[in-house]
This record gives sequence, C-alpha cells and structure tokens, in this order.
Amino acid sequence: MNQLEERFERRLALEQIVSRMARNFVKLENADEGIMLALEEIGEFSNASRAYIFEFRADSELMDNTFEWCQDGVTAEIEKLKGLDINIFSWWIEKIEDGDVLNIKDVGKLGPEAQAEREVLEMQGIKSVLVMPLIVRGNLNGFVGFDNVETLGTWEENDMTVLSIAAELFSNVFDRLAAEKDLLDTKNALESSLSSLQELQAQMVQQEQMAAVGQLAAGIAHEINNPLGYVINNHKTLQYYTSKMKHYADYAFSKDIEPVLTSKDQDEMKYIEEDLEDLFSDIEDGLLRVKKIVESLRLFSRIDSLTEFEPYDIREGIESTLVILKSRLRESVNLELDIQKNLPTIQASGSKINQVLLNLIVNALDAIMEKYPMTGGILKIKANSHCEDVNGDEKNFIKVDIIDNGIGMSEDVQKKMFVPFFTTKEVGKGTGLGMKIVYDIIKNIHKGDIRVKSTKGEGTIISVLLEVNS
Repeated sequence: MNQLEERFERRLALEQIVSRMARNFVKLENADEGIMLALEEIGEFSNASRAYIFEFRADSELMDNTFEWCQDGVTAEIEKLKGLDINIFSWWIEKIEDGDVLNIKDVGKLGPEAQAEREVLEMQGIKSVLVMPLIVRGNLNGFVGFDNVETLGTWEENDMTVLSIAAELFSNVFDRLAAEKDLLDTKNALESSLSSLQELQAQMVQQEQMAAVGQLAAGIAHEINNPLGYVINNHKTLQYYTSKMKHYADYAFSKDIEPVLTSKDQDEMKYIEEDLEDLFSDIEDGLLRVKKIVESLRLFSRIDSLTEFEPYDIREGIESTLVILKSRLRESVNLELDIQKNLPTIQASGSKINQVLLNLIVNALDAIMEKYPMTGGILKIKANSHCEDVNGDEKNFIKVDIIDNGIGMSEDVQKKMFVPFFTTKEVGKGTGLGMKIVYDIIKNIHKGDIRVKSTKGEGTIISVLLEVNS
C-alpha cells in the first residue's frame, strides 16, 4: 500500500469514527457515556495517551477537567485539574476561539508566545497535543484535548477538516446539554411557582371559606338571638312567678297564721295561672326555633357525614341553606320557591353542594341589594328533574335555577366570572375565588354543569345540573 492509499484509509477510518459519533449523539440517552465513547474512539485511533474535556465555569475565569479517558498504564490527571485559571492557557485559548483545531505536534518547539503552555505541558511529560474548541451557544466554553506522553503527534493536516466536524459534534452535544439544563431549571422554577401558587390558592380558598363562615356565623347568631331572647325573658318571668307562688304557698299553709289572701293576691294568682300556659308555649316555640336553626346548620354542614359521596336531597339542601341565610332574606327580598315534589336523591358531597348553593344565593342577594337597597328584589329558586342529550345519550339531571332581578352582568364579566381571583367587588370585599370554588365543585368534583345567563341591569339566571345516578 503506497503513502497515498494509507492517507486515504486513515481519512476513511477517521470519517467513520466521526459518523459513529454523530449517530450516537443523535440518539443520545446518556450524555456522559456518549462523550466518553467518542473520546475513547478518537484517542485510540490516534494512539493518544489521554483524551479529555475542559469546561469553563460560569464566571469565565476558571476551568475544570470534566471528562478524561486514558490508555492502559497512563496516570489519570482529572482530579488534579479542577479550578484552574483560564489565563494559564491564554495563547492556546486565543488560537481556538475562532473554532479552529489546534495541532501541536511537538510541545518542545512551541515559541516564546506559548511559554506558559509549554511549561505546563512539559511538567506533565506531554510531547504532543491536539486541541478542538468547545463552542456552546456561539461562545468558547472549553476545549477537547488529545495528548501523547510517548511520541510526537501523528495527526496529518488533511485530517483537520474531519476533526473540525468532530469538534462541532462535541459542541452540539454541550449545546444540547445546556438547553436541557435550561429546560430543567425552567421546569423546576415553574414547578416551584406552581407549588407557591397552589399554596397561595389554598390560603385564598381558606380565606374565602372563612369569610363564608363569618357570614354564616353572623346570620346564625342573629337568628338564634331572637328566639333565645324571649326564652330568656320568659324564663325571668317564670322565675318571678315561681317566687310569688312559693310565697303564697308558704303563707297559705303556715300553721301559725290564719291563711288569709287579699283580693289583690287572689287576682295576681289568677293572672299567673292564666299567663303560665302562654309563657310555656312561648318558651317551647323559642326553643323549637333554636332547634330548627341548629338542625339546619347540621344539615348544611353535613358534619355527621361518614363518606365523601352519599345520598343527597336537593330540597333539604336548599331549605337548610335558606334557614342559615334567613336574616339576609328579610332585607327587601321576596323569596319564591318552586321545588318539584319527589325529586330523586343524587350521590354527592352534601357539604360541597350546600357551599355552592350558599355562594350562589349570597351572590344573588348581593346583586339584588345593589339594585334594590330598600324594596323590589325578587329571588327565585327552582329545582326540577331535567333530561337532555349528552354525546348521544339521554341523561337525567336535577336542575337548580338561582334567579334574581338584580344588577346583572355584562358579557365580559360573564366570560371571566370563573377565572380565579376575578371579582367585581370592591377591594377587601371579595377574594375572587367564590365562583371558582363553585365551578370546581360542580364541574370537576361532581362532573355536572353550570350555566349562566345574564343581562346587565336586568338580572341573572345561574343553572346547576347534577346527574341523577341510576
């Protein structure tokens, strides 16, 4: 084989190595393994002692030996070559900044301009070096090196074109790794932001729920206070009557005194006897009203529910919610109920559906009060069986309509009403999560539907559809 044929065979072998590098890097699954395999193939082909990669740190002042392959019997240097000053190889780096492959066939022949490089290389016993630039995102970010501690370099000048392609392949891999790191950093940042947002949303939901609890507590306190007030007053009257009757009894049955009751005493006794019946009736009525409120509160909260989903009676839910809101319903609002008899029960989370009813009714009352602060407000609540086609199947629902003649909503507000944190209320009077909670409960938890029809200045109809499970 003549010299020309040898050069051709060498060029072909090198091209095959670079071709394999390209294929391996395209289907790269483990970057470190792919890089080490490429270093080994080129190193063995050139009979190099070591093949390695240096990467610049982010500050572009220090560099680290991050990958290294060694021939058998050659001492590894990777652990010693960390945190090196980039300026040590200033001539070297200047030569490869433009993307050229640097072929130092004889370290001993380096000129004075490369004195620092020659001293460092000779200290390690290196006789020849091949250096390929590592360009990442258009900037020099390190280099790939092949050195020999036994012989002078065997790289031919006509190999440089193929090696330039190899240098680009290494650069592409590090470009890809940098992009993947950016994606991972972005993913982690987004996950962290999402976690923070979820935590914030949970806090806001809790705040919204606490605000609702505050409204409930105020309404319940008002409702209980009235019957409790006259129970307490009647109790005081009863105490007075009991004291008087005890006095008369002691007087009447005294052994030392002739029992004589004046006409005034007799009239008072007669009055007490007649009033006691009304007194006990009023006390019983007050206590029953308190009991009803407490029972409605228990039904509303479903505090004794043992399971998340259970049979739920929509009529019972509406009625218990209205009892809780009774104090607000007195304020210039005419309530109209139209609940179909014998509505089927559904499988639902009762406390969550009651929360939906509470939010929707409170919103309707707010809209009515804004338009009719004194009188004229009408709130209608309808509940009936409903059947409609869903993707070709006839399905049965319970449909609840909350209808008010309040201020209504514009089309723009209707489009945004289920968006988290959107609110038309003044700052400090709403979190913007009430309708988002309603949407999640109906659409996501119960797989139902919620529909809105509103005309600004005229009123709103909100329809909730809950499937009847057969």
